[in-house]
Amino acid sequence: LIIKGIKKKKNNNNKQYLYLDDNTWNHINFSELNKLFPNPCLIHIYRDPRDVICSLLKQRWSPRNLKDCVIFYKKLMAQWTYEKKQLNKKSYLEISFEKLVMNKEYEFDKISKFIKFKLNINYNLIDINKSNIGIWRNEFDKSQIKFLNVELKDYLKMYNYKITQ
Repeated sequence: LIIKGIKKKKNNNNKQYLYLDDNTWNHINFSELNKLFPNPCLIHIYRDPRDVICSLLKQRWSPRNLKDCVIFYKKLMAQWTYEKKQLNKKSYLEISFEKLVMNKEYEFDKISKFIKFKLNINYNLIDINKSNIGIWRNEFDKSQIKFLNVELKDYLKMYNYKITQ
């Protein structure tokens, strides 16, 4: 378990602290975090798996070819699916990246209520936009899209993404 980039935030009432960790891997090790911290909250921001594959293919630490990258992604998601079954449903919140982009205020309000911490956010400074959605449509050819739709169908269905060409 690696905990990196921990940031401490103080609420306006000066009585409550929020510790943030933006580690990509925490969702697959959350049961371990439960042992380290009392009542931790996990926010899992999920994304269209095909867009995730596009992103993974560009990472230095990720497999470089499509087939291996899909296997890598499926293993990560299988671990998260296993972890979720071990957790109390009140300890994590799953939010769609696409919904977060399209309706920042509503989704951040959901997060604020979930963590029981007032977030003071300047939404104009949050650098997420629509151009990060559906990039797979331009990155992959028809045969690759067909491959992705077949291989990722369980996760596409799980998170309500349409299987389209």
